[in-house]
Formats: sequence, structure tokens, C-alpha cells
Amino acid sequence: MNYKNIYVEIMDGSDLTYYHRTDLFKKGFRFRKKDKVWFQTMSNQNSIDDIKHYCHDNGLICFVYSKNHLRDNHYRDNYFKKNSPLFNKYYICAYCFKIVPKEKITVDHIISVKKAKSNTYYQGLMNRLKITNVNDEKNLVACCQNCNSKKGKKGGLWVIRGFLGKHTLWIMLCYSMMFIVIINFIWLLLNFR
Repeated sequence: MNYKNIYVEIMDGSDLTYYHRTDLFKKGFRFRKKDKVWFQTMSNQNSIDDIKHYCHDNGLICFVYSKNHLRDNHYRDNYFKKNSPLFNKYYICAYCFKIVPKEKITVDHIISVKKAKSNTYYQGLMNRLKITNVNDEKNLVACCQNCNSKKGKKGGLWVIRGFLGKHTLWIMLCYSMMFIVIINFIWLLLNFR
């Protein structure tokens, strides 16, 4: 990791950060109420290592990540600029293949922001896929509200479904398979009467 402007977040572990607030404030951390996290931007590797040890010794959780793993305010607009609707003003959900109008579609991070920040496996996956930023168009996909709620910060099969669902050929293949299954089911019903 390039130790230039690295974000460090500290949150509750086995103890509450409340009991360490004075130490954290003296170390230059500030408290963010909305997600109950102590945060600071650092650039010195030794300072980051000291904070990691402090957190480990005091039962606190420490996340160290670069600016590339932060959610951008414009990722949705950027997605729509680079991805036109499939039909008129309609997008297809990458997870369930539901056809949704642009006004109701959400834009989902396939590898969630939380996974990109905290999980070295997903950080490595992003590197292998040449995704330099969590808001990169390669990591974004059209998604219905229901699937977005179900997925949340999950990984695993959701990530595979998301990357496959970005490809129109995969969507058409799945629709074709569903059509074949329905036709075979109707044929079976008609022949067993």
C-alpha cells in the first residue's frame, strides 16, 4: 500500500471506543457521529503501525485504506453516462434480471465499499480485475431496490452474480433458459392430460 494520505478508521471491538476517546483525540483522531467511527488521514507508515498496535492491545477494530476505497458522491451519474439503458429508459437488474425504469434503478457497488475497505481478499480481487477505485465503472452495476437491499454489504455469490449480470449476453442466455423451461413445463402439462 502506498502510504500517502491513507485513511484510518477505528471503531468498537471488545471494548468501547468511548473509554479510549481521550487517547484517540490526543493522537489526532476525530469522531464521526453518523457511523460512530474515529477517523484520521495519515501518511507515515510508522504512525499507522503504532495505531494498529494500539487498537490490537485495546480490543479496537482498525481499518486502514486508501482514498480509492471511499464512496464517491457522483458514482451514480458516472454509471449512467457510461451505460445507456438496454430498452428505451429501462435497465435490467444484474442480479434478478428484472426490468426497471431509470428513475427506480439503483446503482450498486458489486464489491461493496465496506468489503473494499476492510477485506484483503476483495482488495486483491479488485487488483486482479484492475479495478483501481471502488467507484470504477467496472465495479458498478444496475440493480433493483429489492436486490440492493438483500445484497447490502455481502460478497460471495452476489459478487459473481454482479459481474456476470453486467454482460448483456449473460442476461439474454438466462432469459432464453427461463423461456425454454417455461415452454417445456407447458408442453408437459398439455401432454399429461
